[in-house]
Amino acid sequence: MNAFPSFVEDCYYQFKDNSLIKFDYNNTQQNISPFNHPDYSSYLRYNQLHQPVLANGHRYLQFGASIYEVLEESGEFNTLSLRFVAKIPGLQSNNNWSAYHSKLFALNSELHFTNGEEVFVLQNEHPVRVKSKIGSFYYSFLDIALRWSPKQAVYQVMNNYDERLVLDIQDASCISHCSGGIIILHSVEWETAYVINMITLQIKKFEGRPELKQKNIHSIMEINKFGYCLTEAATEDLLGIEFVQQREFLWSQHFQEQKEAFKIINFNELLNNNENEEEENEEEPEKETVDQKIDKIEGVLKEMKKQMNRFEKQQDLIVELLSRISK
Repeated sequence: MNAFPSFVEDCYYQFKDNSLIKFDYNNTQQNISPFNHPDYSSYLRYNQLHQPVLANGHRYLQFGASIYEVLEESGEFNTLSLRFVAKIPGLQSNNNWSAYHSKLFALNSELHFTNGEEVFVLQNEHPVRVKSKIGSFYYSFLDIALRWSPKQAVYQVMNNYDERLVLDIQDASCISHCSGGIIILHSVEWETAYVINMITLQIKKFEGRPELKQKNIHSIMEINKFGYCLTEAATEDLLGIEFVQQREFLWSQHFQEQKEAFKIINFNELLNNNENEEEENEEEPEKETVDQKIDKIEGVLKEMKKQMNRFEKQQDLIVELLSRISK
């Protein structure tokens, strides 16, 4: 059974050098498994732009034109594996590394992706086109999704796929950061930085901040529950303590919703698997008794309880967070 994705709790997973790398809070790296793929990892030019996406209780990663789900098997020792989910239809690299990042995003709690011209939603593990003639780069945080068209503008993607203009920014052609609810765009000369608050959709403009450049920003980034993103000190410096507190509160709510979604999905999968196994092994038709049904459900709940024990620490963190914000 798959455990709930843990990058929101203690780990962050990143494709790098033909391997899946696991980071922990001590900033130590562990090579999970060799990962050879036709979409060679040299396109991961700036690894901070290759962010995992959490949608409907599952964690997805883009590697080249392929989408993978990171699975964590429960047991005495957690083990990781990659499960191929789908190909992004029509995604052409043209030897351009930018084709291989910022193509996945979450909207309406579902995984979406783009090939640069069309937008698809993942349904029953198949891409279904929902919009055409829009593309570029997509970023999501919580249930908020933004689209950036370089040298043009930033738009908010609504639940019905309509768009609302957030920022008309024709001199921004570069990006250095896109996680934890913060997007940082730059002018061609890297002298001007536009910091976008994805929660309020407010923008701050900074001049002469070399640490925000694409090649320098790693110096103020860390691994935390939001992924690989700005340190709390850097975040507070750019957007203030109010953003830090608001993000903590909203993320805790989002985390709970994702956890509940994952519980429901796995509960249904367990029931279906049990029913399928019974049908395959059944030699003679036999009506299931009430006690047998109760035993089956209790077995499912017991297995789910094992999964939920790992979230006790997260619950304590949420209580502490809410207490701190309310003061």
